[in-house]
Amino acid sequence: MTLKSLLVPSLLLTTAWLTCGAETARTYHCSRMEVADTVMHFQINDDGRGTLIEARAGIVGLKERQGLSKGAWGLEWSDGLRLELRTGNTAYADPTDVRYMRIRATRADSVLFDKTFSKAFEAEPDKANTIIVDRKPDGTVTLAGGRRVPEKLGSFHAPVAAPLTRVSLFAEGKVSVRGAVSEYEKDNARTLQTPHTLETLKERFRESKDAKEGFWQYFDRENNPEYARMGGRYTIATVAEPDGSYTIIYIDGAQVKGAEWRPGMMKGKLVPTIFAGQFDLEWVDAEMVTMTRDINARIEQDALLTVEFPLLKTRMRFSKMPRKLWDN
Repeated sequence: MTLKSLLVPSLLLTTAWLTCGAETARTYHCSRMEVADTVMHFQINDDGRGTLIEARAGIVGLKERQGLSKGAWGLEWSDGLRLELRTGNTAYADPTDVRYMRIRATRADSVLFDKTFSKAFEAEPDKANTIIVDRKPDGTVTLAGGRRVPEKLGSFHAPVAAPLTRVSLFAEGKVSVRGAVSEYEKDNARTLQTPHTLETLKERFRESKDAKEGFWQYFDRENNPEYARMGGRYTIATVAEPDGSYTIIYIDGAQVKGAEWRPGMMKGKLVPTIFAGQFDLEWVDAEMVTMTRDINARIEQDALLTVEFPLLKTRMRFSKMPRKLWDN
């Protein structure tokens, strides 16, 4: 998968490091500004699935000197992990001198990562560089960065004891900040969970007078596998809402991500139209991503529910389960 920039269109960046096919959310924390000897705090959303941070900045008016420069910038997390970018000279004022960027990660008194780069990064004054930090729940921290096209720089281990709540961008000296953004993988399984359980649904349906409420089991399908693959042979439930819509609840039958789908999770929504029995459809696919465009559904004779995905050349039908099949 191609890495695409979240900050500068001409750069390549982040999202490929998150789980392939996962739905992500990102937050832009700041735009271009100059700061000096300061720390900017950003709230991040980390529910234990890992967070990726990207920042781009450059030191203003940087003066060359032997060894490491006085100016620096970097990132620091709420658990104490600190990542610093600082330029240096190998032999200042000598023909053999090479300018470099040192990237060092520390926590408390421990140095977790310490490398110098002479080609990937821009070490000249007033030039910006990008750093990307991908922190995984297992403690793996992967780094990428550079002047234009970010390169993978290496990785190290820094266990996360609790969900991260904040990341800070710090500046030693004057720093031109071009932007900072965080991205995390959504925990859709948790987001989709509803209060409904199999037992509460049974209790509701025993008293329901709405013929469109109830349990529905997979009946058949028409599917072009070149456009879509089937996520399972679902058993679902439909629950009437005060606004006239029906929430579709997953009960059983998932084959794709079968271990993650649990009874009571939201599988979609039927939104009524001006035509009786015809609905606009919201559908949560097998990967737990919500689809809303160019899909529809209908209920015929309160006994057959059809969900259609015309652009995907796919249709599924569900038959309503008689009470004797579920009330036991």
